Amino acid sequence: MDITVNVDQNSVNLTKQFIEKKKKQYSNWTPVLKKISLLMYRSVIKNFEDEGRPVKWKPLSVLTKFIKSHRSGGRKERNPKILQDSGDLKKSIIPHIEEDSRNATVSVGSNLSYAKLQHYGGFGTGGTVKISPFYRKSKGTAGNKKYIASNYVKGFTMTIKAGHKIPPRPFMLIQKEDEEQIRKWVRGYVIEQP
Repeated sequence: MDITVNVDQNSVNLTKQFIEKKKKQYSNWTPVLKKISLLMYRSVIKNFEDEGRPVKWKPLSVLTKFIKSHRSGGRKERNPKILQDSGDLKKSIIPHIEEDSRNATVSVGSNLSYAKLQHYGGFGTGGTVKISPFYRKSKGTAGNKKYIASNYVKGFTMTIKAGHKIPPRPFMLIQKEDEEQIRKWVRGYVIEQP
């Protein structure tokens, strides 16, 4: 018993041309990658604005709130936003696209040395903080009368010991709805190509 296979050279050439055409069509992922990187960037920025998503970050400690509302030489905030003291961490978030002939990578990141510590939590290095003068209200009684007094507190320098615990506040993540949108865009790109 013999098996004979006839190869039509014209069909082989047409198949090669079809494959080459598809390779060229799928080689330019830049428009989709730009959309994905922008979506990832916006998602991370929204994490800062909402102070944690989908789970809220642990609130600032009483000491941190005190320092932020009384520090010398800077902003004095009564209701400081978490991870947004100077705004440097939020401003350092940048999208990045890297493509070569075989792979494409989309990422969002920060180049600040403390970003990882703030994201995952850990132990602080300590330091000093200058506290500016302020008035402290105190309540009391003098005889039968209640009063509220305002006491002037001189400025001072506070030393924070190394090793204080910093809770994790994951900001470098995207949400499930973002992942779905990315899948939709990639599917659409692959299916819509002629």
